[in-house]
Amino acid sequence: PPPATVDDNDSDVVSSPPATVVDDGDADPSDNTDDNSGVDTDPNDNINQNGVDEYNSTVRYLTGAEYFYSLKKSVREGEENILSINFTKQDTSRNFDWQVLLEDGSEISLINETSYCGPVNDGEITCHLEYLLPTDNAGKIDLTLAYTYDDGVEIIPRSEVITYSVTPKPFTPPTPPPSPVVSVNQDDATANQNTFIEEVRNEMLNRGIKEAQNTQSEFNENIARASQTLEIEKETRFNETANKTKTTITIYPPKGGIAHNVSIIEYIPKEVAEHVSDLVIFTSGYEVINDDPLIMWHFSAVDERIDISYEAKGNVEVTGNTIVAAESIEGSGTAWHIILPMLLIPLLIIALIGIPRMMHKKK
Repeated sequence: PPPATVDDNDSDVVSSPPATVVDDGDADPSDNTDDNSGVDTDPNDNINQNGVDEYNSTVRYLTGAEYFYSLKKSVREGEENILSINFTKQDTSRNFDWQVLLEDGSEISLINETSYCGPVNDGEITCHLEYLLPTDNAGKIDLTLAYTYDDGVEIIPRSEVITYSVTPKPFTPPTPPPSPVVSVNQDDATANQNTFIEEVRNEMLNRGIKEAQNTQSEFNENIARASQTLEIEKETRFNETANKTKTTITIYPPKGGIAHNVSIIEYIPKEVAEHVSDLVIFTSGYEVINDDPLIMWHFSAVDERIDISYEAKGNVEVTGNTIVAAESIEGSGTAWHIILPMLLIPLLIIALIGIPRMMHKKK
């Protein structure tokens, strides 16, 4: 092979060590070259100033042959990711039998192959293969690239593990967005808010979050319970010196009572932050539902004031959308907080009817 080049992941610099034969396990067992040395992860060096290259591109040298593969390191759910393999061999006696396997051993189907793998230069034969990789579920995916290589003397099985990641698809709330504190009360419930709540719960279910395992109606009841019994405040403050906007969500417990299993879910619009990494989150114990960002805090019990805060760059005028849900409320103070207004209604009716009659009798 040609002199090996190593991509050192700097701003755009490729260093060239002395020419060697890369040891792939059988090319030259007697040499002292490390198996991973001399591999240029991107021969064209498209690495940016931060050392980030979106493709995993690797070349492997064998005796009388070589292959090169490329795929995206990270994609969104549902986004296309194709594993592309090019291999070159010196003559027809050196054969490859390729397989791309998932962790469960199932094989990924070939979607494209050059119709003719024939000689190109000096008797070399070059072929191109493409495999469509699964991107349905978020997470890290390990593939096994397995091949049987006939080096002209013996048939040698080889394999290596290739990894890529699938990130959650963006969370898109309904337009126009719901109110800053989302509620399902009959007085201010709208189709838009109800749609937002359903989409948030579906997103939680997709991530396996247990707080969303209840039915949609039970989830709505938990939100209604929280809005009726907890006092929820939201405030944004812009720090001109630091050029940052801090958002604070304050939850007050029911008077004389305790709220159990309280979840605070915050959707942060793109105008505030493109990604969860763009935020400074001051309140620990949060869980990222979606890095778009959609974040949740969970408290087993709320019996005192809770402040949740995060900070974004710039002077942000829009606020996120907050859902607060409580599974149960304990304490007599909370019960009267709900029941007392209901008891006052009939007393008011009696007063409105009875007082005029008493006045009439006196006359």
